[in-house]
Amino acid sequence: MTGSTDTQLPARIAKDEFEARQQRARELASARGLQGLLVWGRGGGTQDRYADLYYLTDYYSQYPLVHDKQGWSARGHGALVLPVKGPSRLIVDMPVFRDDLAVADDVIYSEDVASAAADALVSAVPYGSIGIMGSEALAWQWREVFRAALGPRLIEADSLGRELRLLKSDAELQIMRAAGRLGTRAVEAIMDAAVPGATEADLAAAGIEVIIRGGGAFHGMGLSCGAHADAYGHSQPAAYDGRYVLREGDMARVDLYGSVDGYVFDLGRTCVVSGRPTDDQQAMLDAARQSVLAGIGKVGPGVPMSEVARVCEDTLAGSEFARRGSSAPLTGFPWGHNLGLAFEAPWIEASSTTTIVPRMCLCVEKRLARAGVGGTTYEDDLIVTENGCEVITG
Repeated sequence: MTGSTDTQLPARIAKDEFEARQQRARELASARGLQGLLVWGRGGGTQDRYADLYYLTDYYSQYPLVHDKQGWSARGHGALVLPVKGPSRLIVDMPVFRDDLAVADDVIYSEDVASAAADALVSAVPYGSIGIMGSEALAWQWREVFRAALGPRLIEADSLGRELRLLKSDAELQIMRAAGRLGTRAVEAIMDAAVPGATEADLAAAGIEVIIRGGGAFHGMGLSCGAHADAYGHSQPAAYDGRYVLREGDMARVDLYGSVDGYVFDLGRTCVVSGRPTDDQQAMLDAARQSVLAGIGKVGPGVPMSEVARVCEDTLAGSEFARRGSSAPLTGFPWGHNLGLAFEAPWIEASSTTTIVPRMCLCVEKRLARAGVGGTTYEDDLIVTENGCEVITG
């Protein structure tokens, strides 16, 4: 297998699509009365900290966060300065990187990312309000750098990033499909590895190997089996207990997430070791799966997201699992969320005011647990189409 992957990956997103995204961001910023944008991203961690920057430039810092010291500041961060009119400037913290993959009119290397970005903003946007995308990743000390340079001109604009990324292009959808296929194969490998005598570490390794050999990136998992299957996962540093040895009759459940070219898969499955569930276990397995599938069957253009949640809740409320009683609330949690470069809004819940439209990518999910019986997860990813939806996992 050396020199190849187990999965045929789609082409990378072309440079002109990133340039079109930047132009769309300028238009949305202008419509909000902004004169420019600061797009901030923190690398060395989860994608929700740099999704906006990556979406607009095909770049983020892989360097881990380093606390400020003499000679450098905000290492592990990157910034895009995007005026409504004028060239874009990408500030990076590494002197050597794949600059052929970074989309900006000008790339500026600095060991003081915040100060360099503030200087670029002052030059590129000399007046008016500036929206910041990625504000959650902007720590207090670097906010002060921008406040000193710009005064009150910098305002929060994170919703603009969510609006930009909500509907996927054809190229993005192809990558989402590839991610869904890879995630499915990884979860199947975990389920196949769930045999008596295997450890939870064996299960985790089976899934991670598929992801890496398939050209994807592993992000994390919640894996729990046996007496602890009612828990989402185990405490850090591992989301699984590498010491636990599976026994016949154990429930083995996983919620697995990773990505292809940054686009996330997120799915969950459960099995019973030996494949012979008890009546209580089968009721739990059926309730999670049937409620999720009922929700997926409701997804389509023009459907309120709240209706999807209510169909899921009604199906679960009428299940054999519900009739047998539960030690935990059956509802009150979202039934899924938007999917792309991160897990994010809109959330599938009864209080949602969002209407579903084509090119959204969603996941629908449910986790159930009962002490003494175990726990189960069922989750699928899908693309909203003109006529309904396309399930890209399972």
